[in-house]
Amino acid sequence: QVADRAWAERDMAGLRHSEMRKAQQILGIRHVWLGYLDSGLPDEGDPVPAGSFADLPIEITVQPLIRLVRRLRPQVMVTYDERGGYPHPDHIRAHELGVRALREAADPAVHPELGEPWQVEKLYYDRIQNFDRFHTVYQAIAAEHGADERIERMLEMFRERPTG
Repeated sequence: QVADRAWAERDMAGLRHSEMRKAQQILGIRHVWLGYLDSGLPDEGDPVPAGSFADLPIEITVQPLIRLVRRLRPQVMVTYDERGGYPHPDHIRAHELGVRALREAADPAVHPELGEPWQVEKLYYDRIQNFDRFHTVYQAIAAEHGADERIERMLEMFRERPTG
């Protein structure tokens, strides 16, 4: 939920950083930003911006995550499903990256320079973001505040876009 729509439209990255800081404080956890640029949500068939997270080769982006898995030694990893929850290119890439890093972090032959191998015991997919949920929430909001053509286009892409 975006409580401050004006802030989100002006500075989505800043809003997400603020949300993450609050979540860290509440949960008492550490968080590591990998520093990738948001790919945005381009229209169907349009490319993601050059140099953004979904544009970068996975062979490069997987290495910092392998290093983190080997350093932090988590028992559980949580990532998006293969659709990225909804078809956001960065979420889809995060799924691909998480699954690959989990597999490669356990293999001593893969990037031995990134630390001692570590086998994550469990992998969970975050399924809270799905078409039915988004559609239901949007219908309630539209009934109260009116339709939003941009969101309707996004929902249509969400419904039609193929898996991963």
